[in-house]
Amino acid sequence: MQEQEKEKKGPSKALIIAAAAAVLLILIGIGIYAAFFWNKKEESVVYKETEVAHGKLTVGITESGNVEVGETTQEFTLDISAYSGTQNTQNVFSWAGGMPGMANQGGQSQSGSSSESRNLTVEEVYVSVGEEIREGDPIYRLSAESVEKIREELAEDVTEAKLDLKQMQTQLKQTSLSAQHDYETDMTYGAAAQLEYGETLADLNQTYEDAAEALSDAQEELAKLQEEEAELQEKLKESTHLYDEAAYLVTYIDLEDDPYGYISAIQLRDTTEQTKESDEDALEEKQDAITEKQEEIASLQRKLTQAEKEKRSGEIKAQAEYDARVLRLNQASELYNLTVGIGKQDVGEAEDAYTEAQEKLDELNACIQNDCVVSEYSGVITEVSMAVGDSLSRGASLIALKDYGEAEITVSVEDDDIDKIKIGDQVNISIAAFPDEAFTGTVSEIGDAVVDTYSSTITYEVTVSIEGDVEGIYSGMTSEVTFITKETKEVTYVLNRAINRDGTRSFVYLYDENGNVVEKDVQTGFSDGINVEITDGLVEGDVVLIESKVSEG
Repeated sequence: MQEQEKEKKGPSKALIIAAAAAVLLILIGIGIYAAFFWNKKEESVVYKETEVAHGKLTVGITESGNVEVGETTQEFTLDISAYSGTQNTQNVFSWAGGMPGMANQGGQSQSGSSSESRNLTVEEVYVSVGEEIREGDPIYRLSAESVEKIREELAEDVTEAKLDLKQMQTQLKQTSLSAQHDYETDMTYGAAAQLEYGETLADLNQTYEDAAEALSDAQEELAKLQEEEAELQEKLKESTHLYDEAAYLVTYIDLEDDPYGYISAIQLRDTTEQTKESDEDALEEKQDAITEKQEEIASLQRKLTQAEKEKRSGEIKAQAEYDARVLRLNQASELYNLTVGIGKQDVGEAEDAYTEAQEKLDELNACIQNDCVVSEYSGVITEVSMAVGDSLSRGASLIALKDYGEAEITVSVEDDDIDKIKIGDQVNISIAAFPDEAFTGTVSEIGDAVVDTYSSTITYEVTVSIEGDVEGIYSGMTSEVTFITKETKEVTYVLNRAINRDGTRSFVYLYDENGNVVEKDVQTGFSDGINVEITDGLVEGDVVLIESKVSEG
C-alpha cells in the first residue's frame, strides 16, 4: 500500500531540482549568446584614412599619467554661536589704578548667553555621491524644531545685546560725572604719589631681602650639617674598623685555651658593635637633617625667586601707578577726555555686539528657508558629509564637489630630461577617453628628486594643470603629457591615433592591393603629443587607417 502511495506522489524533489537547474543553464546560455549577438549588431568598426607626412616636428618628452580632478568643499558658514556679551569692554576706573574715592561704577558686563555650542539637526538628505546639482539646489532639510530653537536663541541674543547697549549708554553718563569728580581729586592724590611709590619699593625690597637672608642662613646651616656629617662618617669608619677587629678576635681566641680572653673579646665585640650602631644612627639622623635642610633650601629658593619676580613686577606696577598719578596730576583735563573716550568706546563695542547679534539672526532667516540648506556651487558630488540625525554647526563640512579648475596630471620624468622642463612651460595632453580631442596644459610644480634603490635611476614628479574646458574629465583617466623642448626635426610622422600597440609591438592598419584591412609593424620615435615620428615601416605619402568603433543604434 505504501509503495502505491509513493507512485501516486509523482517525481521526487531531487529530480525536480535537477530539471530546473538544467532549464536555468539553458536560459543563461541563450541569454549570453543573445547579448553577444546583440552587442555585435549594435557596434561596428569604421576606418578613417590619414596620410603619412614628412616635415618639421617639434621634439617633445612624452610621459604617461592619470588625471586627478580636485574638489571643492562647501562648509556651513552661518554663525549661530551664543552671544558673548560685552565682557571685552574696558572699565575706565580699573585703568585709573583704583585710587581711593573712585567708585567702580562700570565694570565688565557678565551678561550674555551660555557659551555652550549650538547645533542644527539634519532631518533629511536630498543628495548623494555621483549626483549632479546646481547652485541653489537644496542639499539638506533641517528639523523644524532645531531651526526654530536656534532662531529663538538668536532672537534672545538680540534682546540681550540691546539691553547691554542701553546699560553701556547709562554707564557712559555715570562715567562722565565720575570723571568730573576725578578731576577735582587728582590734585590731592597726585601729591602723595611720590611717597606711596617709595613705600611700595621699600616693602618689595624688604620682602626680597628677607627671603634672601633666610636662604643664606639655611645654606650656612646646611654647610655646618654637611661638616658634621663628614665627621660622623669618619667616626663611623673608625668604629666599624674597631668592631671588625673585635669580631675577628672572637674567632681567633679558643674558648677552652683562654676562657677569660674569649669572654673579654666577646664583651669588646659587643661594645664596639654598640658604638658602631650608635654612630650609624647618629649619621642617619644627620643625613635626615641634611635632607630636610635641602628641602627647606629648595623651598626658600622658590620663595626667593617668587620674591624676585614680585619685586620686578611690583616695581613696574608701582612705576606705572606713579606715572599714571603724575599724568593725572599734570594732565587732568586730558585724562578726563580719555576717560570719557574709553566710555564711548565701550558703547561703540556694545553697538557692534548688538549689530552682530542682529546680523546672525538676519542671516539665519535669509539662508535657511523652508528649513533647507542649499548648494553654493554647481557640479558633481563626490562626498556627502552629513547624515540624518547629525548635528550641524559652524565650520562643518556639508558636501564636496569636483573642482574642474584643479584638473591635474602628475608624471615621472627622468633625470636626463628634467633640465628641459621648467614651471610655466606649455604642454600637449592627450586623454585616452577623448581620442579626437587635443588638450593643453601648463607645468605647475616640479617635485624633488626620487631615487629608485633597485635601478639607481633618478626621477622627478612633474605636475601639469589642464587648461580649457575640462568638464567630463574624471579622476583616473589615462593620459599622456608631452613636454615641448622647443626643438624641431625633419622627420616622417603620422597622427598618434593611427598607432596601435600590443605590448612592445607598434603597428598600423592599411589597405592591401585587394582592399582588405591588414596590419603593418612600424617603429616610432618621439612625439609632440599629437603626431609621432615614424623611424621605420612607413614613408611619406603612405595612407594608414585610424580605427574606431561606432554604435548603430
